[in-house]
Amino acid sequence: MTLSKADLTHLKGSLLIFIFSLLVCGSAIWLCKTYLSHSAALLQDTQNQIKQAQKQLTQVQNDLNNFSSYASEYDSLLDHKIVANEQRLDWMEELEKQQHHVLKLKYTIAPQQAYVLKPSRDIGNLEIHFSKIDMQINLLHEAQLLSFIDALHSAKKGWFMIERCMLVRTVNDAALTAGVQLKVDCTGGWLTIKHRDSL
Repeated sequence: MTLSKADLTHLKGSLLIFIFSLLVCGSAIWLCKTYLSHSAALLQDTQNQIKQAQKQLTQVQNDLNNFSSYASEYDSLLDHKIVANEQRLDWMEELEKQQHHVLKLKYTIAPQQAYVLKPSRDIGNLEIHFSKIDMQINLLHEAQLLSFIDALHSAKKGWFMIERCMLVRTVNDAALTAGVQLKVDCTGGWLTIKHRDSL
């Protein structure tokens, strides 16, 4: 079958429609592929967001379980003013109150500093601080020192700890006349815990 120029003139309109149809179909296919690709990316992003939300929900549920488990312990720390600001005036008052356990007490409380745990541990959104105290104590006997330390530990004035004590027996006649049998140098301090958000 051969086509003449006259036939081409009749087919010209049909060819244009065919070419136009191919362009429309090609554009439609390209748009569909682009839409599907975009939809797949959007679906993946949504799935990632759902996974992240599920992780956060699980974390919140774990935190709630932990909170209920440790609520009484946390309340106890609050009650003892361990989770609090530095209680320097309360500590000085407590030292003065417990002086009756010893013959004489002198002390200095250093400025509060960050306390580094050894070995280091993740304590979340908390920060531990330590206020160092140096004490010079005169005693009649060793039991007085133990009573004094026990009284400071049992007081609701923070978390008191002793790092070291050095005892020296007196041989000075003036000290012995005053009833001083032992002179003690102790180093210790108070720990407090704070939320980093409130610092």
